[in-house]
Amino acid sequence: MATLRILVSLLALSAGPASALTVSELDAGEYSSDWSSPTLIANGTSAISGTGTAGDTDIFAVGGLASGAQVLTLSLSGADAFTDSYLNGGGSIRYSSTPFAHNWDGLNPGDFGISYDPFQAVSVSNNLTASRSITLDSSFGGTLYLAMIFTYGNAPLSYGIDLSSALLPGDPLVESPSAVPLPATAPLLLTALAGLLLMRRRQPRAG
Repeated sequence: MATLRILVSLLALSAGPASALTVSELDAGEYSSDWSSPTLIANGTSAISGTGTAGDTDIFAVGGLASGAQVLTLSLSGADAFTDSYLNGGGSIRYSSTPFAHNWDGLNPGDFGISYDPFQAVSVSNNLTASRSITLDSSFGGTLYLAMIFTYGNAPLSYGIDLSSALLPGDPLVESPSAVPLPATAPLLLTALAGLLLMRRRQPRAG
């Protein structure tokens, strides 16, 4: 019981106030491409980032957002993949307030894409970066199902989905094991627990 009480105390000390979180594909692992089983994104997440190339589909279920009309921003970049030659890539977005069942479900706010020729002047149509808006209407209920569908391109594109404008004030952070990595304090807590258990085993039994 003493060991359990100490562990609970350590957990309490490590728990700070809830804060916004960025979910990265680099940390979380490959996002789901299954329309009936999207990657679950934790409440309190302020941004989602990932990469995609032709043939990839990343599908998310984002809960705990503010209800009502609002605009979310999707940013794209091919800068990490640029190799001094022509670069292009893109696809389409699907979003819905109800779960997807098929790849034609939901609404399409427009296609996205990047086209860049290093031998031409940089312009809106010749650029390594681009952005797209996702406009949610007044009927939006706080849960967003979102799909990034990459249909063409000769290089992977990085993307970021900004959810910060849709976060509820003071919304508690609820971790989703499919998308959110362990907090940085978790290895320390596990090490402390192992040490306490080892010390307890080494204690001589009272006669």
